Amino acid sequence: MTSNLRLKDFILPLLYGAVMFWILIGLATFSGFRHFEKWSIHVLTFGCVVVLLRDRKGFGNPFRVRMPDWVRARWVEWGLVSFVLLATTVHLIKLHGWPLVEAWFQEDIVGTALVRQSIIARSGALMNYLSSFVIKAILPFSIVFMYLRKRKMMLGLVTAIGMFYALMLMQKSFMVTIFMPLLCILLLERKWLRLAGVACLSVLGIVILLLVTNPQLLGRGKARDLPVIENPFGTGLKGLAKRVLYVPGKVTGEWFDLVPAHYPYLNGCGYRFLQPLTGCEYVDYSRKLYDELFPEYKALGLTGTVNVASFVNDYANFGMRGVFLSGIVLAVLITLLTRLYHNREVYLILFNLFPVIMLSSSAVSTLLFSGGWVVINLLFMVLNPYLPVLRFDNRKRLCVG
Repeated sequence: MTSNLRLKDFILPLLYGAVMFWILIGLATFSGFRHFEKWSIHVLTFGCVVVLLRDRKGFGNPFRVRMPDWVRARWVEWGLVSFVLLATTVHLIKLHGWPLVEAWFQEDIVGTALVRQSIIARSGALMNYLSSFVIKAILPFSIVFMYLRKRKMMLGLVTAIGMFYALMLMQKSFMVTIFMPLLCILLLERKWLRLAGVACLSVLGIVILLLVTNPQLLGRGKARDLPVIENPFGTGLKGLAKRVLYVPGKVTGEWFDLVPAHYPYLNGCGYRFLQPLTGCEYVDYSRKLYDELFPEYKALGLTGTVNVASFVNDYANFGMRGVFLSGIVLAVLITLLTRLYHNREVYLILFNLFPVIMLSSSAVSTLLFSGGWVVINLLFMVLNPYLPVLRFDNRKRLCVG
């Protein structure tokens, strides 16, 4: 029993450890071990603080919100679906059209990239935040909520709205984001046909976006002096595999090479949420480094970001102190989440797996405040009375109830 409890206590820390090992693979491949000290200080600090906090009584006690007895489950279901539908409709009205359709009529990949890039500018700050909450928190939670409550019609409706919305926003990663918790449940339940079906939906959305944003794949438009790929799908799959395996670590090494050699430490000016306290102008190194690392895209009028692991953002602000402090902050956060989900560890995995993985390419502050991490955990704390108990049978297969 003790070993089992220990394993439950370390689910998220072990997952974050795997993420850091993944970063180390790319970092060592492209930069050797010259930055190993920074990586190891962060990992060791994180691990030590997690162990120290494990037996701290009263730290992060389970917290649940008791819903009034008159609030019926059906109202919650319709409320979730209605909110998602309303947010999608309002956003499309704000955009004055359907970006995916606009992209279809572009002549080259630069044109489609500019359409995708314009979505953020046309949406406005408030709508961008709301959109992020819907895609990264409310939709994934709603899909799982309907599935576990066996509400087939509601599940189909919220899935259709979610896929449509993700396609309109033209981000391939969103097709994975909205289905991630459901895919985890189906994997743990070992329902292979359903798992394959949901995975196919996700892949279908990615393929649609791939075809729309690359007109040359269907013989549409013009190349605009871009390199011709003989086998785009084969090359794309190889590129995707490389991107997944190496890019987080490769980009980590590039940031370490450039900061502070070419870019000074930001001393807190790299955190938008600290702007009122620091009084300095917010500086986004992810955009500055994009222009330096990809000058050919900048010349075409494209803008972008070079996203990097959370602890590297802290390094860019405070140097080695940032690496150390990042380990402490993440250890406290992950321990707190583990305690909040006491005896509901499966839900801990479902609703926190994706954000922890995203720590490989996003700052923790971004994930919490605009990435939906806080929202999805608040949804669980408020609506957990309507969620069934999840347990494992003798064959280690997830069962509902």
